Amino acid sequence: MKNKLFVYCLLLAVLLFVDQITKAIFANRDFYFLGMHFHLVKNYGLSFGLNFGNALDLGIIVAALVAFLVYLFVNSSSGKINYGVLLVVAGAAGNLIDRLRLGFVRDFWDIRLGFTFNFADALIFIGLLMLLFGKDYSKTSPNADSNTDAMRQMPQN
Repeated sequence: MKNKLFVYCLLLAVLLFVDQITKAIFANRDFYFLGMHFHLVKNYGLSFGLNFGNALDLGIIVAALVAFLVYLFVNSSSGKINYGVLLVVAGAAGNLIDRLRLGFVRDFWDIRLGFTFNFADALIFIGLLMLLFGKDYSKTSPNADSNTDAMRQMPQN
């Protein structure tokens, strides 16, 4: 368990470093590459420019999300779930660093879909996909295989 925790912490540190470096490099530039526009957008809301009201509303949403993620991480034995939580936490922490340091999040990657995002937003999105599609079936039933066999033997209409 200690080795696994060390790997998660190391990966978290690497992802935070990459996030902060990409923001430092790309947020101060304005150029086009392969149809994408890289330029600074000051984001005072959430990922992908979403906004849920004032700072108190945002704080309540973030606190609920953190509690849910901690619950998932502690109670899951699935690598997909744990890495999904790690990606969401890394992305949220990267954006929190900007928000605390600058008062806004530096978004810079515009792929012409109506919003601009950054590396941390991409981590959050990928992590949420992993949480959504990486359901932890390991705790559902000790006889999961026999349950599956029983379902196969049921008559079909």
